[in-house]
Amino acid sequence: MRSRILTRIAAVAIILGSTAVGTAMTAPSAFAIPPDCTGSAILYSNYGALTSPPEAYAQEYYYWAGCTYTLPLPVSISKYVSGTWEEVASGEGVVTYDCTGGTALYATNIKGSSDFDCG
Repeated sequence: MRSRILTRIAAVAIILGSTAVGTAMTAPSAFAIPPDCTGSAILYSNYGALTSPPEAYAQEYYYWAGCTYTLPLPVSISKYVSGTWEEVASGEGVVTYDCTGGTALYATNIKGSSDFDCG
């Protein structure tokens, strides 16, 4: 009897846990997307540095074919200073930072991005 109760409790916990994970993974579809946007969302990620003026940038958002609507994602830029990373800019969708004080190493929170120089 006791093992059946424990089995039922475990089954309910697994079902509830799976539901919570499924909800978190489908969060972007909860936003009101205009009806002229068709198909699946496309992830756009880009980062790097410009030389004139010296500026670091990070961009990350979802967009849909056939419309101008975008869903901005959190992005940030960090600078390597005295052996530690310091966040120097953050926002949603597009973030820029004026590179000043000579060449330095920069990074973004974009998955799969590499460190880069700017300055």
